[in-house]
Amino acid sequence: FLSKEMDKEEVAKLNRQEVFFETAAAYGIVGIVTARMALVFVSTMIQGSNGVAFWLAIATTYLPAIVAPYPNAGAYHSTDLFMLGVLAAKWKLPGQQFIRKCWQSYWPFVLAILLILSTPRIDGRCDLDPFNSAWVRTRFFAIEVILITGFISKAFVAEDPWNLTGILNVWALFAYVTHVAWDRLLPRPGGPLVTYGFLVAVLVVKGIRYLMGRQETIRI
Repeated sequence: FLSKEMDKEEVAKLNRQEVFFETAAAYGIVGIVTARMALVFVSTMIQGSNGVAFWLAIATTYLPAIVAPYPNAGAYHSTDLFMLGVLAAKWKLPGQQFIRKCWQSYWPFVLAILLILSTPRIDGRCDLDPFNSAWVRTRFFAIEVILITGFISKAFVAEDPWNLTGILNVWALFAYVTHVAWDRLLPRPGGPLVTYGFLVAVLVVKGIRYLMGRQETIRI
């Protein structure tokens, strides 16, 4: 009887601790986001839109995840990436020509670095359930930083002789905002089939327009 009562007390205590840490983590996340936005705005006001705030935003996006990780941070990280996308649409990343040249000229070495940083024997998602080791978290997010900076620097831009990237951007936006809804509304694999079915439909429409001589370019 006493052991059962103690178990209940222990469970209640653990629940209170969990609520406390979740609340502290939530306030910590709000503080980090607020501080990051303040740093970006202050840097912009002092130095202008010279891109220093861009690197500052990247640093404040990934350093807190490495130094002070918190659970279930995937949604907040998506907000961080959206913020970086807004900055990329307005400013140029300082050093992007160097980054682009490294990617395009020495991509085998860059891929080798990514493979060295990878952790193939560790399962899970570091953005949702952070690893215990700060070194492993550093390796995990370093890969994303390399890929994100390469993408922002337009290192992955390729030729588009059939003008497909514009319409594919439209489909990618549609898939991003609807794929979870399709997956939850339809029995699997109905969701992925619908999402990629729209891709096939988009390509068919584009092909018909191309054959009819309507080779307009959609820019997003």
